[in-house]
Amino acid sequence: MSLPSRKQWEEVPPDPDLERDFGYDREPLTAIRTPEHTGQLILLPSEERQLEDDEFLVVDDGSVEPLSDWR
Repeated sequence: MSLPSRKQWEEVPPDPDLERDFGYDREPLTAIRTPEHTGQLILLPSEERQLEDDEFLVVDDGSVEPLSDWR
């Protein structure tokens, strides 16, 4: 997957609709507190059938960036 171009970012509304603009289906999530009580959460799909390797990512803090940094 390639990074979006500047033109593509400029065409995205400031508050895009996840379903209409990106084709995402909203699903309920279950929030689980980390065992270390660090204030971090693990967000998982509510339905076990959605727990497939290609349905979510596991990343460290350095891999998460605010979208506003890309505008």
